[in-house]
Amino acid sequence: MLNSGSSPVTIDAIYVINASGVTLFGGTPNTPAPGPVTIGPNSIGAVSYTNTSKIPITPGTPITVEVVTTNGVQATYQTTWP
Repeated sequence: MLNSGSSPVTIDAIYVINASGVTLFGGTPNTPAPGPVTIGPNSIGAVSYTNTSKIPITPGTPITVEVVTTNGVQATYQTTWP
């Protein structure tokens, strides 16, 4: 994730949402360790979540990946499930 701002951000949630707006899975990031991930200003940081829900998602399905910071800011990225 790219933090293009001038202040650090702390990501405390990541979600995968289908085209109908239904959250398929998500929660607290688990990289580099379980818990919130802080990314410095003008920096790139790894943020991941392991899907333990066992909800099957067909490759090519349109999804939105949403990350939420500790101060409530949301960032979204639209892509397709690999």
